[in-house]
Order: sequence, then structure tokens, then C-alpha cells
Amino acid sequence: MDLDSYPIYSHGGLAQIIKHASTPEKRLKAVLSTKQMPEKQAISLLRFALKDPVDDVRLLAYSMLDTKEKSISENIHQHLKVLRNTVSRKRQRILHHLIASNYWELVYLDLAQGGVRRHMLDQAQAHIAKSLEIKRAAPALKLYGRILGEAGKLSESKAMFEAALNEGMAEAEVAPYLAEVAFISGDFHQVEDYLRIYSRSDKQTPTMQPILKYWLT
Repeated sequence: MDLDSYPIYSHGGLAQIIKHASTPEKRLKAVLSTKQMPEKQAISLLRFALKDPVDDVRLLAYSMLDTKEKSISENIHQHLKVLRNTVSRKRQRILHHLIASNYWELVYLDLAQGGVRRHMLDQAQAHIAKSLEIKRAAPALKLYGRILGEAGKLSESKAMFEAALNEGMAEAEVAPYLAEVAFISGDFHQVEDYLRIYSRSDKQTPTMQPILKYWLT
């Protein structure tokens, strides 16, 4: 098997192969093909592959997950090291934002579970709050909104997204997240309103198309 020439599969197709392919070679090939997918989808499949009955498949999936987690964790370590020796307030703000983004990525990609996940959410919140103490900036407010939403603090999350709008961020940048908050809160009319705003923008992504189709057609 030429593992350097694996094809691109859809998420559903890869899931079926990883779950049901009769030979470990096919499952190994599918695990490798996750490199060509969006990271969040890939990681969900790699987590499933950790249950494979064949050692080689499990070890490959574990190695790929571990490599991604270590890369992000190393970024956090390096940013913290630089932060400890930084006196510039502008540089401190940027570093706090970068550290919060890295912690958020570990949570968003489901690379942390249980108590570790809660700790990383807390760290992401602490660092983005420090960034905002130095200067209120729309991207930081948006990130804070996402972190708070993941922590289940919906009203605070919505307030941060609205603050990002007040700081000049385009509606389409935060509309999907406001729609998510509205959905969890049961305010389905607002879900449609926010998704219509998003649908009129040029920032649409392929992953949002099924959602837009369901709600708006």
C-alpha cells in the first residue's frame, strides 16, 4: 500500500471506512486521509480510531492526536515564556490574546477532556480578559464570546459578541455565533435573523451551507 498517495474522502465516507472497513490497511489509509480534512472533523474521527481492535490503527490515531496537542501546547509554553519578559503593554495584549487562542483551540478541537478541558477554558478566559483590560478590541471580544458560550454563559457570551459589533466588527463575523446562542436559548426567530445576515455576506463557508439551507429555505 502506498500511504503517500491516499485519496481525499468526505467526512461521512471516512467515518464509514474507519468504523466498518474489513482490513486494517483500509482503516490505516482512512486515518491518514484525515490530514486533508478540517481539523475538528479529523479529530472526531481520530478519536473513534482509538477504539480500533488493531494496534497499528490505534497507535497511528494516537500519534496524530498527540502531535497536534503537543504543537499547540508548545505554542502556549513559548508565548508564556515571552510574556514573562515583556514590558510593552501592546506586546502583552497580543501575547495574552495568542495564549487565549491556543487554549481555546485545544478546547474547540476536543483535544482536552474532563477537568483538563475545564482548566483550559478557564485559562483561555483569564488570558483574553487580560488582553481586553489593556485594550478593548473587536477580535478579542469575539473570542471571549466564543469562550463564554462554550462555558455555558450564554448571556455573557451574547454581550461580548454585541460588544464586538460596537467596536466595529462586521455583523457577518459574529452572526453565526449569535445564531448559536439564540438556538441554545430557544429563540428560534433570532436564529433565522442572524443566519440571514450571515447569508448575505461573502464570508460563507461550506460547513455552514447545510445549516443555511435548513433554516432559510
